[in-house]
Amino acid sequence: MSSSGERDRIDAMLDQAERQPFVGWDFSWLRGRVDSQPLPWDYTATVVEHARSSPDLL
Repeated sequence: MSSSGERDRIDAMLDQAERQPFVGWDFSWLRGRVDSQPLPWDYTATVVEHARSSPDLL
C-alpha cells in the first residue's frame, strides 16, 4: 500500500496534469518527469522475423 506522502505526491502530479493545456501530441511539459527504460525487445527484428515466414504482409 502507498504511504500518505506518496499519495500526496501522486495527487499533486494529477492536479498539475489536469491544469496543463492539452493540444495534439505535445507532452513536452512532462520533460524531466518521465523515467523510461529501453524495451527488452527489438521491434524491427520481430517484424522482419515474422515477415520472412509470412506469405502475406500488409
